[in-house]
Amino acid sequence: MRPTLEIDLLRTFVAVADTGSFTQAGREVLRSQSAVSLQMKKLETALGRALYRPDGRAIALTEDGRALVSHARRILRAHQDALSDFAEREAGGTVRLGTPDDYAGAFLPLLLSRFAAVYPQIRVDVRCEPSPALQKLLKDGALDLSILSSEAGSEEGPILRREPVVWITSRDSSPHNEDPAPLALFSPPCIFHDWAVQAMGRVGRRHRIAYTSSNLSALHAAIASGLAVGAMAKSSCLKDFRVLRPDDGFPLLPDVSITLAKSDRPGTDASKRLTDHILRSFETDEESGRTYFGL
Repeated sequence: MRPTLEIDLLRTFVAVADTGSFTQAGREVLRSQSAVSLQMKKLETALGRALYRPDGRAIALTEDGRALVSHARRILRAHQDALSDFAEREAGGTVRLGTPDDYAGAFLPLLLSRFAAVYPQIRVDVRCEPSPALQKLLKDGALDLSILSSEAGSEEGPILRREPVVWITSRDSSPHNEDPAPLALFSPPCIFHDWAVQAMGRVGRRHRIAYTSSNLSALHAAIASGLAVGAMAKSSCLKDFRVLRPDDGFPLLPDVSITLAKSDRPGTDASKRLTDHILRSFETDEESGRTYFGL
């Protein structure tokens, strides 16, 4: 019969690994030093492996112990997620979420589908507008929270992600070689629009604004057809676009801070749950170095 890894034993084992002490671990899990010792003996017996050894006045993990602690942390996280899932399914309400159009396609489908799976009773109303318009809507109380594009140093909330803004064009055509270069940019006010025009001016590259739109799909169509060069966050680019570089005559653009801003008004329980979900979704996994968007 295969051994069973009990949640309580794993929780105490992680506490021992983190503190290096049965006594300190006992304080964290609300057990006596002797009870912690008995739990660790039970865990070692179940696995048939030595998990720790004395190291002076501290407790050091063996090689098997170090292997188990990695598994234990994942098991405990999954256990907590399962409890949260079933305990919080009844949460309800409506959250008004804003986002620029360019992030709606990159992040919202996966983010909101997973949120709905955990909180089926919470309705999320999404509004897509440029960041300046979203900031005003937050100030006016028409939104509860919003994803925004921000310049470094001007962020109004937690930074979800920093990423490069790049010049892109179709792989099958060469509008980047035209003089003046035709540009397809987000409609102003927009920091990507401003950065693109300012960068071209700094290097003395002749250009014309051939297309403007607040709609990402419209800009993608103009760029994919080979009619213009675009400038946008890398996560908004289609895979078959070509990224242009300084040796193509297109100067480097600043990185953008993707932030999460909240209304000044008191948040509802539903908005707080969505805020926590968004923040966790953009956290970088320590092992893979990626978020759950695969970025």
